[in-house]
Amino acid sequence: MTGEPSAGPTLGFVVVGLSVLLAMATVRLVEKPLQAPNTSIPKVLITVVATATAAVVICGSVGWNYYIDRSVADLQAGAIVDASTHPGALVLTDSALAEDAEVVPALFSAPADLPITTIEGCIADFDTRDVISCEYGNKGSERTIALAGGSHAEQWITALDQLGREKGFRVVTYLKMGCPLTVGSMPMLGDSEYPGCLDWTDSVLGEIERNKPDYVFTNSTRPHPDDHGDVTPDSYVQVWAQLADHGVPVLGVRDNPWLDRDGVAYRAADCLAEGGTSTSCGVPRQNAFSPLDPALAASFRYPGVHLLDLSNALCDGPVCRVIQGNVLVYRDEHHLTATYVRTLTTELSRQIASATGWW
Repeated sequence: MTGEPSAGPTLGFVVVGLSVLLAMATVRLVEKPLQAPNTSIPKVLITVVATATAAVVICGSVGWNYYIDRSVADLQAGAIVDASTHPGALVLTDSALAEDAEVVPALFSAPADLPITTIEGCIADFDTRDVISCEYGNKGSERTIALAGGSHAEQWITALDQLGREKGFRVVTYLKMGCPLTVGSMPMLGDSEYPGCLDWTDSVLGEIERNKPDYVFTNSTRPHPDDHGDVTPDSYVQVWAQLADHGVPVLGVRDNPWLDRDGVAYRAADCLAEGGTSTSCGVPRQNAFSPLDPALAASFRYPGVHLLDLSNALCDGPVCRVIQGNVLVYRDEHHLTATYVRTLTTELSRQIASATGWW
């Protein structure tokens, strides 16, 4: 209640004192009546009340858990959200109108609004160095996009899978938690080195060299570690250079804003549940994005790198809000909900078409 890690002498005395009083009250009002003869009215009354209360609690708990499980199942099944009431990113990219409606996904189920690759176990965990590969989109197509990297590449599978089925290309995934494709420097996982990411990247690049997909779809930027805006790490550029040597072009997507306030990450659902608004829980655009996509300069020497920038589909003017078009943008501190990515499919389609000329 106080938000403090421990109680001082005064508060500690109050806590102990209240505990003693409550213990005395339960002895007098519960234990003593229950020890009375079977015909005692207080005992019968307490038993009835206790039984009824337990029944209400159990039924309510079971019902609520069923409701959550059903909501999560609908999310994970990719249930179609009506674009007329929940246009999501389309309000920014296609000037769609959105009247007031219940936000989807609900705050309590947003963390479960996951990419299909996570649900199906198609992403290697932190300890797994072996390459896990799955196929989506039009699995019989000769055109192939390899989706490779960490969870910030993975989250685009929702749109890529749909586009692949509609436009006729196959999506092959090479994904590992917390591991963007990295060459040259030791990647970090928090404050610890992440050597498994280097080994995994080396194996993935070997797979890509052998299989020769038409394009590799991966991240081109990430948040600046020490300042506002975003950057393109040298390790990303080295990956582009290696792919260029293999003759494999790149579709580099600019990373989305991360929810951060004064160096402290926060979840959109928590902020909204505490009374925040879509705007107050969002982040200023100037904090999330540099004035120019930093990948533009970084990719200058690599004509095979085609940049995709969906920042205007994530930020409404000067603010990157956490709700757009009645759709919750984030499922945690920095990953997009699968539902919102689904509404980004139209804009992603336009940008991939421009880069590839496939449609």
